Amino acid sequence: MTGAAPDAEMLIFDLADIANRPCSLAARAEALLTTIRSVIAHDAAFLSLFEPERCLHSPLARYGYSAQRKRHLDSPAFADDITTLGLLGPAPAATVLSVDASEIYVPLRAGGDYLGLFGLRTTAPERWQEQLTVVAPIIARAIDPRQKLTAMASLVADPIAATVLTRAGSTEPLPGLPGLEACGPAAPVVAEARALLSAGASHASFLAVGASAGYLKVTVLATAGLPPGHRSGIVLMSDPGHLHGLTRPELTVLGLHLAGWDDRRIHEHLDLTAGSLLESICRKLAAPGRDAAIVQAAAHGLYLPAAPA
Repeated sequence: MTGAAPDAEMLIFDLADIANRPCSLAARAEALLTTIRSVIAHDAAFLSLFEPERCLHSPLARYGYSAQRKRHLDSPAFADDITTLGLLGPAPAATVLSVDASEIYVPLRAGGDYLGLFGLRTTAPERWQEQLTVVAPIIARAIDPRQKLTAMASLVADPIAATVLTRAGSTEPLPGLPGLEACGPAAPVVAEARALLSAGASHASFLAVGASAGYLKVTVLATAGLPPGHRSGIVLMSDPGHLHGLTRPELTVLGLHLAGWDDRRIHEHLDLTAGSLLESICRKLAAPGRDAAIVQAAAHGLYLPAAPA
């Protein structure tokens, strides 16, 4: 391998340009490695995101490694190696060399959080430690999946609270917004959101009762395909919008019908006549019939979900 010392300023400029491109994280990662390869001679490199729930690194882009090495890079054992080398501890190093000194690892962090890892196999890797330390924050910004989450959240007008759901059943904060607890009990909202995502919804909405007894609109957005893959969706709360004059019993009946309840069960549960309420709902929604009203309520999130049995 041959190559001259990199032009640090040009490398920073080029990487920053890639970080601002409106493309997928994988496409950015490929472009980052291509740019780095043009100025730092090496024969193998990777960019990966850390998946905390499985304690492994999920590759975004890489080249030059054998199949056996790829399997190790993707394994929890490699994450253990990185911890042993001092990249995931309470006082992590900025860069570190592999045990055999053939590879340099650069941890990628944003806001103090560990996002993933950049690795480079080259001759005399210690030669590049200073330069890679300088560009590490730019690389981290380019592949930070939370930027994609924030962009998705911007589809909802004026959100006031949010949370990110993971496939293992936990939650993560969405940068820039308070958690759902700021608006009232979060557990029922999260349970309904998970049920919608499990049913295959990519976008759905419903109503919740906030801490002040007013209504809030809950929007659920699936994050399928977003690396590193452990997140399942975003839940956002916002102003409920136009409710067409629907009362709480009417919103409740709509939610029960969407949960599969029949009129008799609704009457026994609420001591209300579902039929007469649905007639009122049809008038308010200008729907030609009860089925159309229920479909319209589901499409526009005009219902209060049934409580879990």
